[in-house]
Amino acid sequence: MGTFIYQLYFTFQGSIIFAFISYLLYTFCKPKRNISRKLYVMFSFWGFFVFQKIIDWFITNVLKKSSPYCVFLLSVATVALISSFVFLQSSAFCKITYILFFLTFVQLYKIVLSPLYELENYIDPHIYAFIDFISGFFLFFLLGLLCVFFCKVQIVPMTSGMPKKMFLILYFPVSILLSTLITSNTPKLWVKFAPILAAIIITNLPIIYYFFAGIISSYEQKKQLNAALQETKAQLSHYRYSIILQDEIRKERHELKNKYFYIQTLIHEKKFDQLEDYLNHVIGEKLSSLGEIQTGNTLMDYILNQKIQKCRKNNIKVFSEILIPEHLNISEDTLCTILLNLLDNAITASLHEKDADIHISIHCVQNYLVCKIKNKCSYNVLEQNPNLTTTKQDITHHGFGIPIIRETVEKNNGILNFNYDNHYFIATVMLEL
Repeated sequence: MGTFIYQLYFTFQGSIIFAFISYLLYTFCKPKRNISRKLYVMFSFWGFFVFQKIIDWFITNVLKKSSPYCVFLLSVATVALISSFVFLQSSAFCKITYILFFLTFVQLYKIVLSPLYELENYIDPHIYAFIDFISGFFLFFLLGLLCVFFCKVQIVPMTSGMPKKMFLILYFPVSILLSTLITSNTPKLWVKFAPILAAIIITNLPIIYYFFAGIISSYEQKKQLNAALQETKAQLSHYRYSIILQDEIRKERHELKNKYFYIQTLIHEKKFDQLEDYLNHVIGEKLSSLGEIQTGNTLMDYILNQKIQKCRKNNIKVFSEILIPEHLNISEDTLCTILLNLLDNAITASLHEKDADIHISIHCVQNYLVCKIKNKCSYNVLEQNPNLTTTKQDITHHGFGIPIIRETVEKNNGILNFNYDNHYFIATVMLEL
């Protein structure tokens, strides 16, 4: 019974490995046709089994040679690519990457077990069969874990041309598989496979370092972005506190009636100098501090009025068109974070322009809130700086406005667009209501 199980395992081992690859590809690549995962895996399983048997028969009976191990690797890669291209979507790069890394993992596992294979003729066949069966079962267990790992860390689909660094990613699996194909058919080279493997690892060290440095850099940028987000939240909290003072100013509107009576008294008594002084220094200052924009959204009103006052202090003209309901089904933090950073960027850019002006447009279109901020710009900044990275020298404390806007918009399934038109830089954000 044990011998039969081992022979069954030995016969279908390659097909089971292929079934793992098929399962993995189906998970990440949507099917082109209405085909289920089970049907695709079963079709691939038997397709590979038949294909390998035909190749083995051809080599054994027609070419009169023993089938080398490299035939298995080539068969897996060939059938997996053909079936995935016929039945599955996604990019060719993603499919090739998953197949190569999977086969490289299998091949490296086989290399780890090479001392066991060398003992095949020196130990009891039953003991060897048992150890080989257990090691094969452990391989399938590791392949399952590898599938789980790939599911959690997926390759992001690319919408543009393949970057050069993508070739670096494939260098390691390709070099391992090629060296295996060459040395497995050349006994003299196979004995010296350890130095060959060491040479491959040495040439891969700079690539590993390159991606490791990129991971550290991304981590540091994420930390700085989170710090900038916390700073923005703190600023919003400060604004909320300031709104309390703003509410006190609003209450003074109700006292204007008393002031009107006082004005009438000054006019009746013909105290015009005193009246002018009162109007300029008391009423004028009060009215200017009450705020021009009143949408009913308290925090947004305060931010807009504060930024408009800052513009006027810097001789920047402001034109606003805001037509929104008092109650929006959008998080106050989300909306104000976006507006705060858009306006700060527009003001910063306008400080370097002559006759600068900023246009603020906020309105509802169908089921979206559309926020559009335009600032005069004497050159097309998108041509010179398409990623809109900061031009300031202190990149540690600057340049987080755009990333904060992007991250906030993405978290809320919104749309963000930057364009340049008729000497104006235009930032448009659409948030679903």
